[in-house]
Amino acid sequence: MDRTDVILLAQALGNLGRIGGNLNQLARRANAGKLLGHDAELAQTLVGIDALRDRLREIIA
Repeated sequence: MDRTDVILLAQALGNLGRIGGNLNQLARRANAGKLLGHDAELAQTLVGIDALRDRLREIIA
């Protein structure tokens, strides 16, 4: 893997972090009863984001 690949993967990792942060905000709203009916979807999406983030970290390391 060359330097450009590592840079792009690191940028993707940063973007996933921002997406995860936004999803966490939605999950907090759902848990507070302000966003009804999406708890399971949000939880499943967060699990997927975490798995993708972990895999990107493995690839970069």
